[in-house]
Amino acid sequence: MSRNAADIIWHRRTELGLSQTDLAKSVGVDRRQIRRYEAGESQPTLGVARNLARALEITIDELAGGSPGLSGRWYTSWQLSDSETRHGVVQFTHQRDHVDVSPVRPDKTEGEKSDPDQGGKDGLAWQGGLRVDDRGLFGWFSIDTSTISSRGAMILERHGETMITGTWFSTDAEGLTTGSLGLGRQPDDALAALGMTLTKAAKSSTTDFDGEHPTAT
Repeated sequence: MSRNAADIIWHRRTELGLSQTDLAKSVGVDRRQIRRYEAGESQPTLGVARNLARALEITIDELAGGSPGLSGRWYTSWQLSDSETRHGVVQFTHQRDHVDVSPVRPDKTEGEKSDPDQGGKDGLAWQGGLRVDDRGLFGWFSIDTSTISSRGAMILERHGETMITGTWFSTDAEGLTTGSLGLGRQPDDALAALGMTLTKAAKSSTTDFDGEHPTAT
Protein backbone atom coordinates (compact mmCIF):
# COMPACT_ATOMS: atom_id res chain seq x y z
CA MET A 1 0.00 0.00 0.00
CA SER A 2 1.31 3.45 -0.83
CA ARG A 3 2.48 5.76 1.92
CA ASN A 4 -0.31 8.17 0.96
CA ALA A 5 -2.99 5.49 1.36
CA ALA A 6 -1.51 4.45 4.70
CA ASP A 7 -1.74 8.04 5.89
CA ILE A 8 -5.35 8.23 4.69
CA ILE A 9 -6.33 5.19 6.77
CA TRP A 10 -4.68 6.62 9.89
CA HIS A 11 -6.14 10.11 9.33
CA ARG A 12 -9.71 8.96 8.72
CA ARG A 13 -9.59 6.47 11.60
CA THR A 14 -8.48 9.14 14.06
CA GLU A 15 -10.88 11.70 12.56
CA LEU A 16 -13.78 9.32 13.23
CA GLY A 17 -12.52 8.58 16.75
CA LEU A 18 -11.89 4.89 16.05
CA SER A 19 -9.17 2.78 17.64
CA GLN A 20 -7.26 0.23 15.56
CA THR A 21 -9.32 -2.45 17.33
CA ASP A 22 -12.59 -0.69 16.45
CA LEU A 23 -11.62 -0.45 12.79
CA ALA A 24 -10.40 -4.04 12.69
CA LYS A 25 -13.77 -5.29 14.01
CA SER A 26 -15.67 -3.27 11.41
CA VAL A 27 -13.45 -4.51 8.58
CA GLY A 28 -13.22 -8.13 9.77
CA VAL A 29 -9.44 -8.37 10.19
CA ASP A 30 -7.02 -8.61 13.10
CA ARG A 31 -5.91 -5.37 14.76
CA ARG A 32 -2.29 -6.12 13.81
CA GLN A 33 -3.34 -6.01 10.15
CA ILE A 34 -4.66 -2.47 10.58
CA ARG A 35 -1.30 -1.52 12.11
CA ARG A 36 0.48 -2.97 9.07
CA TYR A 37 -1.78 -1.04 6.67
CA GLU A 38 -1.11 2.23 8.51
CA ALA A 39 2.62 1.54 8.52
CA GLY A 40 2.59 0.85 4.78
CA GLU A 41 3.85 -2.69 5.35
CA SER A 42 0.90 -4.53 3.81
CA GLN A 43 -1.80 -4.10 1.17
CA PRO A 44 -5.44 -5.14 1.62
CA THR A 45 -7.20 -7.42 -0.82
CA LEU A 46 -10.00 -5.85 -2.88
CA GLY A 47 -12.65 -7.22 -0.51
CA VAL A 48 -10.86 -5.84 2.54
CA ALA A 49 -10.30 -2.50 0.76
CA ARG A 50 -14.06 -2.23 0.18
CA ASN A 51 -14.72 -2.90 3.87
CA LEU A 52 -12.05 -0.38 4.85
CA ALA A 53 -13.56 2.31 2.64
CA ARG A 54 -17.04 1.61 4.04
CA ALA A 55 -15.84 1.72 7.66
CA LEU A 56 -13.88 4.93 7.03
CA GLU A 57 -16.83 6.50 5.16
CA ILE A 58 -14.83 7.19 2.00
CA THR A 59 -14.69 5.73 -1.51
CA ILE A 60 -12.13 3.18 -2.70
CA ASP A 61 -10.70 5.90 -4.97
CA GLU A 62 -10.18 8.11 -1.92
CA LEU A 63 -8.60 5.19 -0.05
CA ALA A 64 -6.15 4.81 -2.94
CA GLY A 65 -5.23 8.49 -2.72
CA GLY A 66 -7.60 9.85 -5.34
CA SER A 67 -9.69 12.99 -5.21
CA PRO A 68 -11.58 13.24 -1.90
CA GLY A 69 -14.87 14.10 -3.59
CA LEU A 70 -17.84 14.70 -1.33
CA SER A 71 -18.31 11.27 0.22
CA GLY A 72 -18.29 11.02 3.97
CA ARG A 73 -19.93 12.63 6.96
CA TRP A 74 -21.20 16.21 6.82
CA TYR A 75 -22.57 18.27 9.70
CA THR A 76 -25.52 20.48 8.78
CA SER A 77 -27.03 23.69 10.13
CA TRP A 78 -30.49 24.70 8.86
CA GLN A 79 -32.18 28.08 9.25
CA LEU A 80 -35.83 27.06 9.55
CA SER A 81 -37.08 30.51 10.57
CA ASP A 82 -35.73 33.83 11.88
CA SER A 83 -35.66 32.37 15.38
CA GLU A 84 -34.95 28.67 14.80
CA THR A 85 -31.78 26.92 13.67
CA ARG A 86 -31.51 23.13 13.74
CA HIS A 87 -28.48 20.88 13.36
CA GLY A 88 -27.87 17.33 12.22
CA VAL A 89 -25.46 14.94 10.53
CA VAL A 90 -25.75 13.28 7.12
CA GLN A 91 -23.72 10.82 5.09
CA PHE A 92 -22.82 11.75 1.50
CA THR A 93 -22.22 8.95 -1.00
CA HIS A 94 -20.65 10.55 -4.08
CA GLN A 95 -20.53 8.62 -7.34
CA ARG A 96 -19.79 10.37 -10.63
CA ASP A 97 -22.17 13.35 -10.82
CA HIS A 98 -24.64 12.20 -8.16
CA VAL A 99 -24.68 12.38 -4.35
CA ASP A 100 -27.03 10.31 -2.20
CA VAL A 101 -27.72 11.95 1.17
CA SER A 102 -28.79 9.79 4.13
CA PRO A 103 -29.29 10.73 7.80
CA VAL A 104 -26.79 9.71 10.47
CA ARG A 105 -28.09 8.87 13.92
CA PRO A 106 -24.99 8.22 16.07
CA ASP A 107 -25.29 5.51 18.70
CA LYS A 108 -25.34 6.84 22.23
CA THR A 109 -24.28 5.02 25.36
CA GLU A 110 -26.92 4.66 28.04
CA GLY A 111 -27.27 7.84 30.08
CA GLU A 112 -25.39 10.00 27.56
CA LYS A 113 -27.02 13.38 27.03
CA SER A 114 -28.31 14.01 23.53
CA ASP A 115 -26.52 16.84 21.74
CA PRO A 116 -28.44 18.19 18.73
CA ASP A 117 -25.42 20.25 17.66
CA GLN A 118 -23.56 16.98 17.15
CA GLY A 119 -26.40 15.20 15.38
CA GLY A 120 -27.75 13.30 18.38
CA LYS A 121 -31.19 11.74 18.45
CA ASP A 122 -32.76 15.20 18.72
CA GLY A 123 -30.85 16.50 15.70
CA LEU A 124 -32.50 17.25 12.37
CA ALA A 125 -32.60 14.06 10.30
CA TRP A 126 -32.96 14.56 6.54
CA GLN A 127 -32.24 12.80 3.29
CA GLY A 128 -31.99 13.74 -0.35
CA GLY A 129 -30.34 13.45 -3.72
CA LEU A 130 -27.99 15.95 -5.35
CA ARG A 131 -26.59 16.49 -8.84
CA VAL A 132 -23.03 17.78 -9.04
CA ASP A 133 -21.68 20.02 -11.80
CA ASP A 134 -19.00 22.69 -12.18
CA ARG A 135 -21.37 25.34 -10.78
CA GLY A 136 -22.22 23.52 -7.55
CA LEU A 137 -24.91 21.11 -6.37
CA PHE A 138 -28.67 21.07 -6.74
CA GLY A 139 -31.38 18.58 -5.89
CA TRP A 140 -34.13 17.57 -3.47
CA PHE A 141 -34.47 17.02 0.26
CA SER A 142 -36.96 15.41 2.61
CA ILE A 143 -37.35 16.01 6.36
CA ASP A 144 -39.61 13.76 8.42
CA THR A 145 -39.41 14.14 12.20
CA SER A 146 -41.94 14.24 15.01
CA THR A 147 -42.20 18.04 14.63
CA ILE A 148 -41.20 18.75 11.01
CA SER A 149 -42.38 17.30 7.72
CA SER A 150 -41.01 19.08 4.66
CA ARG A 151 -39.94 18.33 1.11
CA GLY A 152 -38.38 20.64 -1.39
CA ALA A 153 -35.36 21.66 -3.43
CA MET A 154 -31.92 23.04 -2.60
CA ILE A 155 -29.16 24.87 -4.43
CA LEU A 156 -25.67 24.54 -2.93
CA GLU A 157 -22.20 25.99 -3.54
CA ARG A 158 -18.88 24.44 -2.49
CA HIS A 159 -16.23 26.41 -0.60
CA GLY A 160 -13.04 24.38 -0.65
CA GLU A 161 -13.14 20.83 0.73
CA THR A 162 -14.76 21.54 4.10
CA MET A 163 -17.76 23.87 3.64
CA ILE A 164 -20.92 24.08 1.53
CA THR A 165 -23.40 26.95 1.55
CA GLY A 166 -26.87 27.04 0.09
CA THR A 167 -30.56 27.83 0.04
CA TRP A 168 -33.55 25.52 0.39
CA PHE A 169 -37.07 25.95 -0.97
CA SER A 170 -40.31 24.24 0.07
CA THR A 171 -43.95 24.73 -0.88
CA ASP A 172 -47.11 23.94 1.06
CA ALA A 173 -50.70 25.18 1.34
CA GLU A 174 -49.43 28.54 2.65
CA GLY A 175 -47.09 29.10 -0.30
CA LEU A 176 -43.33 29.19 -0.80
CA THR A 177 -40.95 28.92 2.17
CA THR A 178 -37.20 29.41 1.85
CA GLY A 179 -34.20 29.46 4.15
CA SER A 180 -30.43 29.12 4.41
CA LEU A 181 -28.30 26.04 4.93
CA GLY A 182 -24.69 25.37 5.84
CA LEU A 183 -22.74 22.09 5.69
CA GLY A 184 -19.26 21.34 6.96
CA ARG A 185 -16.88 18.49 7.66
CA GLN A 186 -16.94 19.61 11.31
CA PRO A 187 -19.74 21.26 13.37
CA ASP A 188 -17.92 24.60 13.39
CA ASP A 189 -17.58 24.45 9.60
CA ALA A 190 -21.35 23.97 9.25
CA LEU A 191 -22.07 26.98 11.48
CA ALA A 192 -19.54 29.10 9.58
CA ALA A 193 -21.10 28.06 6.25
CA LEU A 194 -24.57 28.98 7.51
CA GLY A 195 -23.22 32.37 8.61
CA MET A 196 -21.79 32.95 5.13
CA THR A 197 -25.16 32.14 3.53
CA LEU A 198 -27.07 34.42 5.91
CA THR A 199 -24.63 37.28 5.33
CA LYS A 200 -24.95 36.92 1.56
CA ALA A 201 -28.76 36.83 1.81
CA ALA A 202 -28.82 39.93 4.03
CA LYS A 203 -26.68 41.89 1.57
CA SER A 204 -28.90 40.86 -1.34
CA SER A 205 -32.06 41.96 0.47
CA THR A 206 -30.76 45.50 1.05
CA THR A 207 -30.25 46.31 -2.64
CA ASP A 208 -32.51 46.42 -5.66
CA PHE A 209 -31.69 45.15 -9.11
CA ASP A 210 -29.33 48.02 -10.05
CA GLY A 211 -27.33 47.59 -6.83
CA GLU A 212 -28.62 50.74 -5.19
CA HIS A 213 -30.76 51.08 -2.09
CA PRO A 214 -34.38 51.75 -3.06
CA THR A 215 -35.67 55.22 -2.26
CA ALA A 216 -39.14 56.17 -1.05
CA THR A 217 -41.37 58.20 -3.35
